[in-house]
Amino acid sequence: QQLAGSTYIATNVSVSISTPLNVQGGLLYGLGTVNGPVSNSAFVMPASPPGPLSVGTYVQNQAGVLNALLGGAAVGQYSQLTNPGSPALAGTLNVALTNGFIPSLGQTFYVVEGNYPVSGSFSAITGAHVADHIVLVPKMNYYNVALIAANDPSVANLQQAGRQATFSYLSTAG
Repeated sequence: QQLAGSTYIATNVSVSISTPLNVQGGLLYGLGTVNGPVSNSAFVMPASPPGPLSVGTYVQNQAGVLNALLGGAAVGQYSQLTNPGSPALAGTLNVALTNGFIPSLGQTFYVVEGNYPVSGSFSAITGAHVADHIVLVPKMNYYNVALIAANDPSVANLQQAGRQATFSYLSTAG
């Protein structure tokens, strides 16, 4: 059980646990592997630099936050929670850009990638508006959670003449 502080799982390091790692405070982060169940009620970040953190089974409770860094479009350049057994999701997905990276329309980032079905969903996503007119749209698939860079559907060229209004907006890619 982790109540505070930080636990770092280094690259190419594998930690085996038989009882669930209950992250109730602080931060679990890194690019290694936790062979066993993880329950998150605090912060988990597959990063430093961005890349994959592998866990056995992942449960994110309502108080939990999964932090995802996007530093590029290729696997290994953005945060991924991989092989998460049957992930059960709730709480918040917090997205942040790093290394000056700005996603291009249509790029896809698999922030949760696994071999078993995903249940639940994030109740909030912060940081989804990543650039002027670009938003990351979540897409829940059977085995993963993806963020797709799309046009932010903001209204442009609003004009009003009497009781009639006309406007245009950018369509969403992906």
